[in-house]
Amino acid sequence: MQDFSEKASQNVIKFCSDYKVHIISGFFLILLALYSQTRYTTYRQDMALAAAEHYYTYTQAAERDDTATQQRALEMLKTQSPDESFTDLARIHEIASLIDNKDWDAAERELLGLEKSTKIEMFQTIARYKRAEIYYVQERFDEALATIESLEHPDFYLKQHLQARIYAASGQKERALEIFEQLLALPNLDKPVQASWAAQYQALALEENLA
Repeated sequence: MQDFSEKASQNVIKFCSDYKVHIISGFFLILLALYSQTRYTTYRQDMALAAAEHYYTYTQAAERDDTATQQRALEMLKTQSPDESFTDLARIHEIASLIDNKDWDAAERELLGLEKSTKIEMFQTIARYKRAEIYYVQERFDEALATIESLEHPDFYLKQHLQARIYAASGQKERALEIFEQLLALPNLDKPVQASWAAQYQALALEENLA
């Protein structure tokens, strides 16, 4: 048994001697990978902190109606932290302002940018929905319909509602009424929303009967 242990020890020593360069290289690569991972984690934390600071500056400037500072903070977020959630929130705030001012072209550009840069699925959904809504307001019905139908969220009921509005505005009232009927049949629909959609359905049905 002792001879076997001595022989095993000698084999291990010989293996380490023969392959010591490879073993050292392997340890070095492991240490390098751990160091790189630590550095990357620190970098991401620093980026998130910087984004939070820029977003705070942006929101404070918005409260003061300091447009110049808002724009500087937003540009810093876009260039330095394009994929941070704070950047997404600032962009959504900016888009809302553009829509309020009916600056449709700028809003469309920002929505496309947000849709491409964000890693948050809900923000992508919101961006595409609002883009379809802009096309609807501009009476670009084919683009609006194609954009809203590309959303793959069966439980996102605002999608169906916008589809109904697009169909109604483009003269396809029967199709619009069908969608409204499906929406109004949904269980647990919020009461105020249900009342609003029911009123829209009734007004559309009246138009269709009078036509």
